[in-house]
Amino acid sequence: MSDNAEGASKGAGNGFWIRAVDEMKYQGLTCRQLAQMAGCDETTIRSGLKQDSMPQAELAVKIAHALNRPAEYLITGKNKEGGSPYKIKRAKASVQRLSDYSDVVDSLNSIPPGVRTPILSMIKEIEVPYSQSKE
Repeated sequence: MSDNAEGASKGAGNGFWIRAVDEMKYQGLTCRQLAQMAGCDETTIRSGLKQDSMPQAELAVKIAHALNRPAEYLITGKNKEGGSPYKIKRAKASVQRLSDYSDVVDSLNSIPPGVRTPILSMIKEIEVPYSQSKE
């Protein structure tokens, strides 16, 4: 498993570690850093990620505190503050992109479907080589 804790999967932890990893990514934290901040061993964090098991209540609270998030959010996925800052940031970026191209989308929507479909196909064909050249 990489040091940035990618690859956690849903399981018995009911998403606790999925949300913790989202927060770690958002904050740029590694497993080692989170463990230090939460006052536990790095192996405890890695084991939790690997097994996706719900941590003991005390550890869950320490991890939440280290991530500066409510324990309720990490445990249940719900809280009065809303979702993960990582997910909110991605959503805001998506909304901004939509806003940047709203006039183009409006223009495409005004074109009859029989004409619009080939135009969208051409755009999709252009997109693939462009995205591959960025790698």
